[in-house]
Amino acid sequence: IRATEDALAREGLTVELSDAIGEALGAKGWEEDAPDHRTLLARLARAREGLHRPFIQLGEPWADALWGELDAMSEEKRGAWEALLGCLPNDRPKPSKRWLTQREKKVEAVGEDALRQALVRWLPRVGERSALELSAIALPSAERTLVSPRNEELARGLVWMCVPLMDDVLAGVLGDLALTCYRKLARVGPRAPKLGNACIRALGEVDEVATAGQLWRLELQLEYRAARTQVERALSRMAGRMDLDERELEELSVPGCRLDRFGASVTRFGLWDARMEVGERLKVGVTWSRAAKIGR
Repeated sequence: IRATEDALAREGLTVELSDAIGEALGAKGWEEDAPDHRTLLARLARAREGLHRPFIQLGEPWADALWGELDAMSEEKRGAWEALLGCLPNDRPKPSKRWLTQREKKVEAVGEDALRQALVRWLPRVGERSALELSAIALPSAERTLVSPRNEELARGLVWMCVPLMDDVLAGVLGDLALTCYRKLARVGPRAPKLGNACIRALGEVDEVATAGQLWRLELQLEYRAARTQVERALSRMAGRMDLDERELEELSVPGCRLDRFGASVTRFGLWDARMEVGERLKVGVTWSRAAKIGR
């Protein structure tokens, strides 16, 4: 099936290829009650719909959004983006040095700010339910949120693009994406574990408070022990590079929520000050007082 998808991306849907896919879909032995068989049938059906492009498969909301933006660009600008996206698909747990070198050169052509904004638009949509109707097979609602193998490879490349551009926003995007990827689907298991692994690795590559905070968040919220083990290793490596023990790193990465060292915060509302204070047993109290007069 992957060979068929690659041929479609290179040459488009020919009559001969369409007929061959039709024969495969009509072959005996498929069990539509089996999730793995449904996944393969869906891939064949999408192939016959002509949804394959050089580096992406249409039919998933995030992929459709990405392709739509490319289609609306000028020819010169689209060429730079296609050159970048075309080198991104990655099926390895960690990108090679050659891949990283290619990435740096291609990013210059599209611009770091433009790429960062695109990542913030596209990655949060991974895992959204597809509205595409396939004539060959009806997919359960949960399985309409799966990420195809081709798109997962591109998404992994996009995740690794976040590393040199990392800020608080991208760190949050990767944390959310990891949770989406590891979310368990009925009769399928985690939605996209390899992509989730890439998110953890990417967060672990950047020694920042924001990335550490996302990793601690994942350790608390992920259900899969194997994923939590990866998070723990990433935090351990990060703490070592920052010359901290893990407890110190955890303390640094906890959001302060604008509280001072006494656990209090003052916010002004017109002529009044509201003082919020966290007391014993984590009880929160709010007291109001007239705001101090400001000299003219």
